[in-house]
Amino acid sequence: MKEITFETDVFTLTEEKDNFINPCCFGEDAADWFKPQMESAGIEVLDTYQEDWGWEISCSFKGNKYFIGLGGTPETEGKNNGEWRVMVTKPRSIVQVLTGKNKLSDEESILGVLSGIITKAGFSNVSTCSA
Repeated sequence: MKEITFETDVFTLTEEKDNFINPCCFGEDAADWFKPQMESAGIEVLDTYQEDWGWEISCSFKGNKYFIGLGGTPETEGKNNGEWRVMVTKPRSIVQVLTGKNKLSDEESILGVLSGIITKAGFSNVSTCSA
C-alpha cells in the first residue's frame, strides 16, 4: 500500500451521519469531491462505498484496477482541521501474490495523478510514502 497524506479543513471530521457504519467513518464528502477530480484526470471510477474505517473508491487507470481509501483524523476534537490519508492498493490474485507479480510500485502513474490532484487543490503538507 502507498499513502498520500495531506492536511485540510475542507472535509468534515465532525459531522457523523446516520448512514455511517461506525462513528469514525468520515470521508463521504472527500470521496464525493475526489470522484470528479479523478475522472477529469482520466481515472475511471467504478464505485464509491463506505468501509468500517472510512470510504473507498474502486477505480481503473491505464489497464490496472486500484482501491483508493479515504480517511481523516482530526487535529483538534470537534474541528474539521486534520490529516487525511489517501491509501492506494492494487488488488492481486492469489497466484499473483504467491508469484510476486502485479505489486503496487512507487512508479505507478496513478500515484502522481492523485498527488497532483491534491496539490492543485491547495491542501497543505502533501506527502507520499509506503505503508
